[in-house]
Amino acid sequence: MIAIVSHFNRIKGFGFAVPADERGLPDNSRPDIFIHARNITNKKYLTQGDLISYDIGDFNGRPVAINVVVLPPARPESIVQPSPSAKAVCDVR
Repeated sequence: MIAIVSHFNRIKGFGFAVPADERGLPDNSRPDIFIHARNITNKKYLTQGDLISYDIGDFNGRPVAINVVVLPPARPESIVQPSPSAKAVCDVR
């Protein structure tokens, strides 16, 4: 699963993320997911806006993110560029 970190408290070692769709856009139809620092595999802590992948685990009957991996930011060339005709429409002065 993929999510976007909404906030993370470095001192307390936990935070929350908003689930995202396959394009990495927020999916507000699902509840936020709890993240604890001990479940992050490739960093010590998270930063607001980080895109993460995770599995869902259970802690005292509540869902938590486990096997959390911070994903690299999108490369500029992987971002879809508008077509020339769309740019012309947007360049109205």
